[in-house]
Amino acid sequence: MTLMSDRDKGLVKASKNLTATIIRAYCCQHLKENLVTTYERGLSNLIWAVARAPTIKCFKAAIVKVHEVKPAVDVYLRNADPILWAKAHFPGNWYRHDTSNIIESINNTLKLDRELSIVEFVYTIWHKLMGQCLERYQEAVVTGPAILYTKFCTQHLGQSRVWARQNTAVMADLSNLLTLRKQLALVLSIRRTVFRVDML
Repeated sequence: MTLMSDRDKGLVKASKNLTATIIRAYCCQHLKENLVTTYERGLSNLIWAVARAPTIKCFKAAIVKVHEVKPAVDVYLRNADPILWAKAHFPGNWYRHDTSNIIESINNTLKLDRELSIVEFVYTIWHKLMGQCLERYQEAVVTGPAILYTKFCTQHLGQSRVWARQNTAVMADLSNLLTLRKQLALVLSIRRTVFRVDML
């Protein structure tokens, strides 16, 4: 499990009581906003490049560019403990979220509903979810024959394809593959995870 915070002092203090199964992470959006507010907004793309660099090599190359533009930002980023916010260093799973924007959106959506009792609050969330499901169902029903997927599905399929193209596949060098009637390949993800896939 990953606990992402905006580096609030209270949350940082409380996170010291977490179990070993929970990994802390910093919201990259808040980190970036702190930097562009202190320095300049022209640094946004460079900061995201550092935060989302998939490998240590890419991270080093990206942070060198930051140093060339603003050395003070380089120092700030290194002192902010990259293991908590940089994709290349992070030991846990981002679950495709390097910001707490999704939580901010939920808080904004349920801003008034949070004042309700627990039962009414859960009931309200259920109604909102059912409303979204109905909208997607209605969109799927009216989709013409030339369109295979709804906009929601198309968006997520596109993201998955982009992610898949970043993986590397190599044939496994195992001597007993022929006797096992298997043709195994090793798929190396950019997160340094290795998967064995039977190609037959």
